[in-house]
Amino acid sequence: MSREMTENLSQPVSTLDDLLIPFNVGSRPSSEFKIGLETEKIGIRGHQPLLFDGPFGLEMILESFAKRYEWKRIYDHGKIIALEKGQMAVTIEPGGQLELSGEQLRTVEQVHSELSEHLIELKSISDGYGVRWISAGIHPFCELDAIPWVPKTRYALMRKYYQDKSGMAHQMMKMTASSQINLDYSNEIDAKKKLRIGAALGPIVGAMMANSAYEAGSFNGYCSRRIEIWEHTDSDRCGIKPFFVDGT
Repeated sequence: MSREMTENLSQPVSTLDDLLIPFNVGSRPSSEFKIGLETEKIGIRGHQPLLFDGPFGLEMILESFAKRYEWKRIYDHGKIIALEKGQMAVTIEPGGQLELSGEQLRTVEQVHSELSEHLIELKSISDGYGVRWISAGIHPFCELDAIPWVPKTRYALMRKYYQDKSGMAHQMMKMTASSQINLDYSNEIDAKKKLRIGAALGPIVGAMMANSAYEAGSFNGYCSRRIEIWEHTDSDRCGIKPFFVDGT
């Protein structure tokens, strides 16, 4: 999920303690643990990527969603780039991928119900525009340059940052989609344990759920092209860090 900041922070981060504040505030007792889902879909009309503007564009879909289901619109320089309702948000990723960021919920059954309702509502809006949404790890029909950028301030900064780096960062931003779970933690030790377990299970889950073998209209030779792209996105953000392995 990537929404714009909605509050101004008067004090910049200048110490390690400042950096740790949101992590410490976010902890909760195990008896109050909840889970949340973030899931992205790739939109197409025919076999073409969705534009942001225009009568069949992403902004029009968000506007229709907001009107029919009473979501709050979030703007960036006059453009609708996200919706909010309570704890939930619908956001647009750099290449037009649509993401639901769900509520904090107690059970997997509640998460399933939330996602099912979202997909039903999204279909009811999108059918009128001839738009379909694909749950895949990579855009199956289009090459990188054919996918337009979403006009969002944050993405313009990211695009510029990655332009001078080697790798596949722009492919990651515009072509890939994923689902993520959010888990609570009770303290630093608990959070560290869950990070290590998640890192260990990640490759296994990635292999089980591999769904990005079809790209630009043909098979690309990978079971998971998305994992390949992420391995070459940015050495500052990606890769296996020592503490995942040695426990320090």
